[in-house]
Amino acid sequence: MAPWGGILLLGPFDFSGSAVRAAVMTRSMWRAVCLLAVLSVPTWAHGGAFRPPPRSGPRDPVRGPANPNGPPATPGGRGPSTVSWEYWWTLNRERYLDIRARLARREVITGTKRSDREEERRLARETILIPEVLKALKDREDEVRAAAAVAAGKFGMTMAAPRLREMFARDKIRDVRESALLGLLLLRDQKQAGFLAEVALDQNERARMRGFAVLGLGYLKEATFLSDVLTGKKKVIGSSRTREQVRACAATALGLSGNPAMTPLLVAHARSRSTPRAMAGLAASALGPLGDPIAIGDVLSMLRTERVRDAARVGAATALGSLVQPSQQTTIELVGKLLDKERHPGVKSMLAISLGRIGGEHSERILIGQLKRVGQQLRAFVYLGLGISGSETAGAALHREFLRVKNGGDRSACALALGLADYRAAIPDLRRELKERHAMFAPYGMLALGLLNDLKTIPIIEKTLDKSRDPVTREKAAIGLALLRRSAAIDALIKVLAGSNSLYERAAVVRALGLIGSVKAVAPLRAIVHDKRRSGIERALALAGLGRIGDPEAVPVLTQLTFDFNPYVTVEAIQQAITIL
Repeated sequence: MAPWGGILLLGPFDFSGSAVRAAVMTRSMWRAVCLLAVLSVPTWAHGGAFRPPPRSGPRDPVRGPANPNGPPATPGGRGPSTVSWEYWWTLNRERYLDIRARLARREVITGTKRSDREEERRLARETILIPEVLKALKDREDEVRAAAAVAAGKFGMTMAAPRLREMFARDKIRDVRESALLGLLLLRDQKQAGFLAEVALDQNERARMRGFAVLGLGYLKEATFLSDVLTGKKKVIGSSRTREQVRACAATALGLSGNPAMTPLLVAHARSRSTPRAMAGLAASALGPLGDPIAIGDVLSMLRTERVRDAARVGAATALGSLVQPSQQTTIELVGKLLDKERHPGVKSMLAISLGRIGGEHSERILIGQLKRVGQQLRAFVYLGLGISGSETAGAALHREFLRVKNGGDRSACALALGLADYRAAIPDLRRELKERHAMFAPYGMLALGLLNDLKTIPIIEKTLDKSRDPVTREKAAIGLALLRRSAAIDALIKVLAGSNSLYERAAVVRALGLIGSVKAVAPLRAIVHDKRRSGIERALALAGLGRIGDPEAVPVLTQLTFDFNPYVTVEAIQQAITIL
């Protein structure tokens, strides 16, 4: 399997976008994928947690026509000089959609229960879902066991740790073993630290498994062990590729550790030309989640120095969004000057996103100024930066752009940005565009109007969900309907789930049900899990949906890996991990 496995560019990683999401496939999954590949349908991910890809793209010699616009799976962690805005969106969308919080804030509408809140999910998790998962851990279908292992980790089922360890050691299906290890990672149980350290250094394990273990140690804050791996004090025995992969994961894991004492080590590895490319890129981007403001000077220095590798400079640009505060006007002005002078498109696009994340009038002024001179290749990133910043001023600028630009991709990105900015004055124009324009605009137009809580769009979305045969459009329609109708959307989504012959569409619907998070979806999904006439993939997808509904985290733990991820490098273990719903 190629390093990117079956990750896909949904819109990269959007359940609908263009991202590449890694897929760990069982034998039966592989047979299904081989058949579906002929039909240009996406592949599958770990434990039934599916991340479908986007529309076909023109150039992708590694992944084939079904998976466009994402970083190619090149040797040694090499990546492209550019990625699509859809790819970036798919990596980061859960941070900005924040669906559970949005739904909790919105007023009740007909058919929606105000009790669809965390307390109800907690009770369902403890009384229904945990017993369901314990039973599924011993299911005869390998896809179902894999999905159950991931769900057990999400639910914090420490009582399942012995069973997960046993699955990891003895299950005959490799992908079940991997899912068991991911389940142990998700438990975030300090008692598993020694076991994970053993796996990380086990020369008989594959690089991907060792990388998973290293990431788990990051969540357990084992900074000393991780720094020893990164520096070579802990010997990572294996091929050069294995060593690079494991150490690159250690760089990312150090960012998760929250230990500011790791800043100099990460900076040194990011700046060094002798550091392998992927490791350098991830060491730089890890400075973001590490959150040490002392790193700002080092990050700016890397951006000013062309001798630093491009991957590290992209990572540094990504990290700025987590490190700089809106009040730091001098630093923001310096970032604006760097943005003007920068020639590398990857660095330039991530600087635009980071300015949006920093927010404030100074950042917005710089981004609005960029609209007058940025090339089309990077225009969408400026739109998204403005949308993320979220002010009335940014929304007004985006609205003017939406009425001006003609390119379909730019209009889609601008519409999404208007939704993120919560600029309700644009609703009539977005709705008119949705009614009149071609299919390219529909997915992001529906998503934008869902973000803007435009209830008048519900009939359009319901019709699209019922009539469209395009899986990407139906997937976006499902999320848009979830945003607008909340638990009242479940009946319509279950209808699609029951009537669709497309595994892609079923996966998209299951994901939308999980995003809603309503216990109203528990009964129909359990019915699928219990129906032994269905395929293992179908049952695993339903179990993944239950896992998402019962997940106490508003955003799944592994999904959070993507928020400061450097999209210009590829590391197999990380790419695989971030496909988990």
